[in-house]
Amino acid sequence: MALGNKPDWLSEESRQYPNHLYMRGYGISADLALAKQRAIEALISVFDNETALYFTRAGTPKVQLDKNRLREYFLEHNQIAEVWQDPVSGIFNVLNIMDRVAAGAEFEAGVYRIDRQVERYMEKAGQASDPLQKIAYIQQAMMKQSQREGLLNIVNVIKPTTAVSASQWDEQQIEARLSALLTQIKIKPITAQNDKHLLQALTGGVQDAGFIVDHGPQADYILKATFRQHHLKWEGGIFQLQGDLHLELLDGESSDQVRGAATWPIKVNATERELLTERLNEAVKNINREKFRTTFLGFERN
Repeated sequence: MALGNKPDWLSEESRQYPNHLYMRGYGISADLALAKQRAIEALISVFDNETALYFTRAGTPKVQLDKNRLREYFLEHNQIAEVWQDPVSGIFNVLNIMDRVAAGAEFEAGVYRIDRQVERYMEKAGQASDPLQKIAYIQQAMMKQSQREGLLNIVNVIKPTTAVSASQWDEQQIEARLSALLTQIKIKPITAQNDKHLLQALTGGVQDAGFIVDHGPQADYILKATFRQHHLKWEGGIFQLQGDLHLELLDGESSDQVRGAATWPIKVNATERELLTERLNEAVKNINREKFRTTFLGFERN
């Protein structure tokens, strides 16, 4: 702890800790521990300000920075460089620093680790024969690629002069691979009650979701729909039907092996009872069009 002359970092650009090499935070208090804590908080604020400036130039990021993770990193890797106590007031002045080169290199290494993980997932997706397993690997690659963008943003803020190599797989390529895979999957719709109207609605929804409908033995999967009615009532001149739509995804080769299941509530109204079936089928078709694709992607391989 210094008690001599006032250091340059209190009033001007520090010659020993220049801004292009270090992030700096300052803390002031009559209590040394509090001054150190304030210096850490100031360092985090400097990063926040530089982040905001970076995104003002680069545009809004698709992946938000993990502020909690960054805070933990700063708490673990910050360095109290100097402490100066004013000989007159007794006030402590603390300089906290973050080495831009060292921190940037650490996050760069994280980016390259993710690149290797993405490559392995995409390689496994190419080798897998089961469509759901392919999807699982591709989704893991997409998740990792999203993490990569977040880390790269941190690198660009901490170490603006960085030159991280481009990834072999970018997000658009991975999404294109997933979309191409989904359009090749063949699904055979069936209903538990052999309801032709429900089957027609189910078939239309599956097609609208972007999958191939195949009623033959070559289907990759069987999609079994069951409508479970809870109650039907007449109230205020309106028929009200409530129930839920239950979908099960079965292996095409074995209708006994359930690969995934989902249930959605359905409520339809009509002034005439005969219209309820039409409204119900519209609801089923809309659920499949809007939600089945996302739900299908969430089914995990048994």
